[in-house]
Parts: sequence; C-alpha cells; structure tokens
Amino acid sequence: MIMKKKYIALVILFLYNLSFGSENDYFIANSLRTRPLALGGAYLSVKENIYAMDYNPAAFSVSSVGGDTHFSLFFNPVAIPIITSNFKEFEKVDIPLGLLVHGLALSYKKVNIGIIIGEETITNISRLKNKKMTALSGYSVNRKSSLCFSLELASRVSIGIAGDCFYHTVDNKRLIKFGYRYGIWIKTLKEICLGLCFFDLPQQFSEDRLELDRFDDETLNIGFSYSPWNFIQFALDIRNVSEDKKAATGEPHLGINLIPWKHLSLQGGYFQENKDSRIVSFGFGLLNENYLLSEEKRLKQDEFILNAALIWKRGVIETDRWFMITSIIRI
Repeated sequence: MIMKKKYIALVILFLYNLSFGSENDYFIANSLRTRPLALGGAYLSVKENIYAMDYNPAAFSVSSVGGDTHFSLFFNPVAIPIITSNFKEFEKVDIPLGLLVHGLALSYKKVNIGIIIGEETITNISRLKNKKMTALSGYSVNRKSSLCFSLELASRVSIGIAGDCFYHTVDNKRLIKFGYRYGIWIKTLKEICLGLCFFDLPQQFSEDRLELDRFDDETLNIGFSYSPWNFIQFALDIRNVSEDKKAATGEPHLGINLIPWKHLSLQGGYFQENKDSRIVSFGFGLLNENYLLSEEKRLKQDEFILNAALIWKRGVIETDRWFMITSIIRI
C-alpha cells in the first residue's frame, strides 16, 4: 500500500512539473472536460456519469448497483480555494454556486436526467490563457448550463438528448442562446461500444467546442471503444463525418485508459488538428468513490474523485501546454 501511494505521488509530481517552465503554460480548474481531454477527446462511446453529459447524452448514466431510484449531487472540493482567493470579485451568487456544484442527476429505472450548472466554456477568448490555477479570468462571461436526458432502451442500447444554454457577457450585456445535442450508444456482443452524437450549436457560439474538443456546429461525430479486459479500454473518435466544409472533417482522436489499481486510472490521448499541429495528452484519476461507498450506493461505472490532465499542442512556431484538474465528490 505504501509503495502504491509513492507511485501515485510520483505521477502527480511528474505531470505537474512538466506543466511549468514556459510562457505558453496555462491552467484550467473546475472543467468537467479534464478526464475526456486526457483521452484525446475520444469520449463519445464511453459510458459515464456527469462526464459523458457534455459529449454524448446517450452515454450518460447514474444508475446505481443497488436500486431503481438514485439521486446524485456532484460537489466540487477544488472550488473552495478558488472561491476563497477570488471572493471579492464575485458580483453574483450564481458564480460561486456554479463552482461548488458541478451538477445533479436523477435515475429512475431506465431513465437518467442530469443538469450541469454553469460549466465554463473553454474557448480562445475565455479560459485557455490562464497563468494561475485559481484564476477565474473569463469564467463569469463564458459559461454554459445543460439539461440532459437519456433512456436505456435495453441493457446494451441507450438514446439521449441534451439542451445547452450558452451565456456570454459582452460590454456588460449578457447574450443567451440555446443549442442541443442528441445521440445513441450501443454495446455489441463483442464488448465494443459505439457512440454517435449530433451537435447543433447557436450561431453566435458555433466555435465554442472547437478548441481542444474539436466539435463543430451541425456535425455528426462517431466514437468506438473496446475493453478486452476490465483494466484497459481503447477509444477512437472521428470528428465531423457529415460536413466536408466544416472544421475537423474526418479527424481521428485516439485514447487509452488503464486501471492498474482500483483507486488509480491512467489516460493517454492523441490527435492531429492539421498537418502542422499535433496534440498529445496524459492524465490520471485518483480515489475511486465506488470503493469508498457501500455496494448498494455504487454506480455501475468507476468514478474517480480527482482527475488531472496535461495537454501538449505542438505547432510549427510554438508549443502550448495546459494543465487541467477536476474534482468530483458524489453526494
């Protein structure tokens, strides 16, 4: 046990130290996209709780092992130092509330309903240029809330739809627009999972999912995942298989997830944005909450409390690096 803790500490220090030393190092806390981006964004076919809500609503599930009805509140402990260090900057109560609570979810038999509260949008004009982990530059003016609904038609087939409310503040005026996503998730007899999701973004925010995520407006995206054993999962997403004139047409995203120990997961990802820009990512998850709860309160998927990712974007002229961290405690 002591040796495992030492290995975990070394992994954290290694990734954290790599994220320093360049003027192109940026930091993002609180985003729910940490774990998906650690897999290179290959997340459309991954069955998950609140993480899947922002990728494929059909893959979203909070069904518990021990009952038909289950309510979850997703609390964010990392928000406490962020709120403390930025307390004087808050003009409205919804900002610290959106930091403290990622969202909530309810499952009843085969139905799952979830809400994401005030998730920050990661765009060039908002959160991508932070030099300090606790900085909130752009958070209050570029946010999104989502309402997600998924239905398990069978044990291996789910459908889902999500509505997104984007709100940006420009010149002290709040602009609110709505978009939606819908998808399907299928698990084959060969343990291969298939996920398809169509994204329809508001015209004013059509590029809000392009940076790092690489989702363009009015496009169909497809993903595959395969778990030959319980401790490993391979994932492949293909962006934009429907619109030739849009960005990221046919762009493959590769990811791998390893679970060498029940309280540790390791991720890696890769995709090529264009012929001159390549993105490589690494990440880890710590403390699987499922094994800290009684069996009847566990979800059917692993749920790691702390997730971190280090993302390199290497171009011809410069290299950008992002260190991202997300914490979730399900109450």
